[in-house]
Amino acid sequence: MNYLRKHAALAGVLVALMLLGGLLRLWDLGEQSLWIDEGFTMNAALSVHEKGLPILESGEFYRNGILSVYMITFVEKVFGIDPFSPWPERLPAVVFGTGLIVAAYFFYREIFKDKVGALILSGAIAFSYWEIAWSRQARGYAMCSLFITVALTFLWRYSNSKRPCTLALAITGAILAYVSQESALAFILIVGLMVVIFAHDSKMESASRSFAPAAALAALFGISMLAQAFLPNMRPLRFDDYFNSLPPELLVSMCGAVTAWIWTLRARQDRRAVSFLALAGFSSLVLILFFSPAAQSRYLFPLFPIFIALTVYLARNAADYVFKGLGSCSCVLIALALLAALYAPFLNLLPRSTYYLESGSPQPDFKTAYDLIRKNKKEGDIIISGFTQMHNVYLGEKGMWLKMNFNGPASGADAKVINGFDYYVAAPIIVDFEQLKKVLGENTGYLVLDSMTDSRWPEIYPYFETCGCAQKIISDRGAVGGASIYVYKF
Repeated sequence: MNYLRKHAALAGVLVALMLLGGLLRLWDLGEQSLWIDEGFTMNAALSVHEKGLPILESGEFYRNGILSVYMITFVEKVFGIDPFSPWPERLPAVVFGTGLIVAAYFFYREIFKDKVGALILSGAIAFSYWEIAWSRQARGYAMCSLFITVALTFLWRYSNSKRPCTLALAITGAILAYVSQESALAFILIVGLMVVIFAHDSKMESASRSFAPAAALAALFGISMLAQAFLPNMRPLRFDDYFNSLPPELLVSMCGAVTAWIWTLRARQDRRAVSFLALAGFSSLVLILFFSPAAQSRYLFPLFPIFIALTVYLARNAADYVFKGLGSCSCVLIALALLAALYAPFLNLLPRSTYYLESGSPQPDFKTAYDLIRKNKKEGDIIISGFTQMHNVYLGEKGMWLKMNFNGPASGADAKVINGFDYYVAAPIIVDFEQLKKVLGENTGYLVLDSMTDSRWPEIYPYFETCGCAQKIISDRGAVGGASIYVYKF
């Protein structure tokens, strides 16, 4: 009877965490404006509605997060499309982000055989500001994170059982992570490395088994450094690009993960499990740091459960070791107090309508801007901006593109030009400021200038402020993360 009561209590807590976490993710889901990358996904979903495949108007096949694109298309068929209240498009992320709360429990329990620690991890995922924020976006990051967590759970099980069906499930999870978000390609490569190390580590000597993961990580870092130095067209690596913009809860968790790995020099019984997770997290981190197209902390988001799991492990074991004479309940409370001291500033316990994502994901109020244009636009008016997918999503037209490099000056703007037209909607391109002035002089319409476009086209704002040729009808200096947006009627 006590056994049943204990399990019922654990199940009840897990269900409560799932319900509360789901509520925080669902709350006022359609209120916040679409941001730039959500526009990419919804634009691809519109192509799926029309053609059955995410083939853009430019003729290009949209590959990034193809599973999330199809999920969003399905939900739109059920609930309809309204870019001014895009809760249906965000619903798949809510479902997978809420599912991660449950998956994290089984993930931790499988690896560390610790149900209390598993509940603590689930609670951290349920109330993490960063987790909630990315579980409310029409993108594949929450989906990717869930599939990575599931893949690691089965990969660990395979490393102990050597059952091919378990390995097949792990590989399937890794592939689903990749088709949810392309940055998970790094994780797929790491799965192969981990199979080699952990599926055969029982044949190694004890010392080799302990240090093989660390040696593999060091070798991977060295190879990545050589690739950075000698391969052409590599994005210049600047660690400060990442670490200056890392969400603080991720940075805390990464420090906790490193400390947990060091801790297992003492706690030998958990060394293999901790090394397994540390290798998965930090090897994927190295590949993303070196080979991602831009330095965006959101690419690291799917790895967050790995690092926070190691931090929970550290708190649990440190409390048990230091206060072992106080009893198990007291040690649990002490571990919770340690984690609360670390994570309290990063938890979100109350529902809210808007969330700031990161400095590399500008969130200007496109909704208000395009709603005003929709209500006032006359026949023959054209739309000009740096993000043509927003023209198509909000207004159903191509407009004209202010050609710019989305990923910064070092990465080749022409990647988004297809046969002389914009990649996303095949819009005509404005290549320089002189051409822009000519277009303004020959047409009427609206120019949408957000903070990212302003940074690529610094001539536009001072020109419109002094030329007298356009009326500024929206001036929003950025309620969310300072991402401003201006709308000019010319």
